[in-house]
Amino acid sequence: MKNLCTIHGHHYFRVRVPADFYAIFGCREIKKALRCTDFKTVTVSAKTLTTEFERVINLMRSGILSKEQMDNLVREFFTNHLHYREGSRLRKKTTRDESSRREVLEYHDTNIAKHMKYLLENPDSCDSVLDNFLQDKNIALDKDSYEYTKLRRNFILSIIKASEIEKERIQGNFNNWYDDIQSVLKPKTAPLSIASEKRKGKMLSEVIQEYIKEKTTKDDWNLKNTEESKRLYHQFIEIIGDKPIADITRQELTNYVEVLKKLPKNLNKVKELRDKPFADVLAMMN
Repeated sequence: MKNLCTIHGHHYFRVRVPADFYAIFGCREIKKALRCTDFKTVTVSAKTLTTEFERVINLMRSGILSKEQMDNLVREFFTNHLHYREGSRLRKKTTRDESSRREVLEYHDTNIAKHMKYLLENPDSCDSVLDNFLQDKNIALDKDSYEYTKLRRNFILSIIKASEIEKERIQGNFNNWYDDIQSVLKPKTAPLSIASEKRKGKMLSEVIQEYIKEKTTKDDWNLKNTEESKRLYHQFIEIIGDKPIADITRQELTNYVEVLKKLPKNLNKVKELRDKPFADVLAMMN
């Protein structure tokens, strides 16, 4: 049975944390005693906990960045890329003669054409650049998510724009929108970090609504799956509370798992609890 292990006669739920979530969970695996000797019962419990863990991971991946955060990441990447290009050019002193300038200009023309082709035909060719940047920021994104797709496109556009500006610089033209002397006179605002914007992200309930809408629009779920998912996500909010998704902590996820383990199996089939609001059920448990 997946994520179920038995040690010295005791049954445990054990699941590996995805590598891109190590920093969030603070560990590489989650292990909890199931405190039951009946193998059929612990099998059902392990299956339920596995499903809930996977739902939480998918939910956190689906809305981890706001639009403002994505814009700041692209701006930071673009600025760093330009600084690197300029530093490399100044260190190597490769544009002092006409022949060297032509060679570097040809390189940028080729670079622009290559990334335009990536943009139109094969955008995932630049994934390694984006992945390394996100890893340095301790940001985990699902490659199938809207956020990752948009960042990928804007990173490629940034590389193209940086080469266009470098071409102008090589020819002695620093009168472009980036190098405008007025920008030097204005105080520069450092890009906002993910931590500083933590409380400005989407609320958990908002992300859930968007996730359900995406699944139903793509016909990934039938009516039964949709209703069951709505019920489980509602329980998730009732247990940990509605809050910015980036503020969800490891302890809250651990508490959520502990609450699930205490809930009666087939909650909706228990006559005394079936028609009660979930908040009342939690109150009775406490």
